[in-house]
Parts: sequence; C-alpha cells; structure tokens
Amino acid sequence: MATYTTISRIRGLFGFSTKDIEDTPLGELIVYIDAEVDSITGQSWTEESTYYAKIQEAATILVGSLVYKRFPDKQELSKQLWEEGDKKLHELGRVPYTKATSYEAIEELASSEMSLKSHTETTE
Repeated sequence: MATYTTISRIRGLFGFSTKDIEDTPLGELIVYIDAEVDSITGQSWTEESTYYAKIQEAATILVGSLVYKRFPDKQELSKQLWEEGDKKLHELGRVPYTKATSYEAIEELASSEMSLKSHTETTE
C-alpha cells in the first residue's frame, strides 16, 4: 500500500497542532485513507503515475476532513472537504461512487472512541 500524504503535510496545510490531534491518531487516519483510496480506485498509486498528484491531493483533503469531523463547530467544513476530496477521486473517470466514499459512511469512524488501527485490522 502506498502513502499519499504525511503528518507534516496535513499539519502544514490545515494548521492542526498536536493539541488538536496527536501524531499517532493522525497517522492512523492517513493509513485508513490510503487504504480507502487504493480500495476505491482499485490500485496502489506510484509517484510515476500520471494521476499521483491528484491522488495525493484527494487523500490529504480527506484526512483533513476526518480531523475536522472531531470538532463539533467544524462539521460543515468537514463535509465540504470530504466532498471536495471525493470529487477529486471521481474526476479520474474510472472511480465508481460507492457508499464507502460517502460522507455519511465516515461519521461513525471519525467520532468513534475505538482505535482506527483496530478498525482497519478488523476490516481487512
């Protein structure tokens, strides 16, 4: 599985501090989104791919959405970011829309107390 974004990229783009989200749960969100991107697109992307920059951008936005989902006053921004990231994946033209890519499908994940790492291990 490829890694499409980094903790430092997420922090730099969105301005999240370690008080907002620590590195471990942020890293787990990245792993989760990376797996979702591969699953949704049906492949793992490399830097040599024509669409790699678009995949990186979409993954970064989707992770940002999940972090914002944790803040009650940022729900609308979270939803807007999710839709933007999801749209970028669909712009590739061969990515079908599924329930797994919908914003509603991530609500439980983002607000859950369970570890995202445990979630990804149980769904593989």
